[in-house]
Amino acid sequence: VLSATLDRLGRYLGVERANYAEVVEPGDQFEVIQEWNRASDRLSGKRYPFAALGERVIADHRTGRPLAVDDVTTHPLFDPDSQALYAAAGVR
Repeated sequence: VLSATLDRLGRYLGVERANYAEVVEPGDQFEVIQEWNRASDRLSGKRYPFAALGERVIADHRTGRPLAVDDVTTHPLFDPDSQALYAAAGVR
């Protein structure tokens, strides 16, 4: 169900990728549970430290709102240090 939902959502929004992630206890990491994207690379099943996201992105996630970003290299929430995580994952 989640796979189909992300597929439809991604196509409807016209985005390159849509994913669903959950916090991994004790709360210092998150895991991408399911992902849809137009390319063949996948982030599903991978864990990442929250600290790598950067403080502004973490604060935004804590609001509980969905985060939609056109380009992490120009979006004000993403600082140069946190952009390395996204670049390594093929996310722009």
